[in-house]
Amino acid sequence: MLMVFATIYYFGLKSGEGAEALSQFFKTVRIDKHVGISPSVLRDQTSRHEK
Repeated sequence: MLMVFATIYYFGLKSGEGAEALSQFFKTVRIDKHVGISPSVLRDQTSRHEK
């Protein structure tokens, strides 16, 4: 779970990657079986981290 949040923080917030790209990355490393990684969920998580 920490790896998911770290990835969202580093790539989503710091590097500006979009939610679709993050979702595709998580599918590639097969985290989608364990964590909700749809683009809409990732956008929500990114906006929570921004606060």
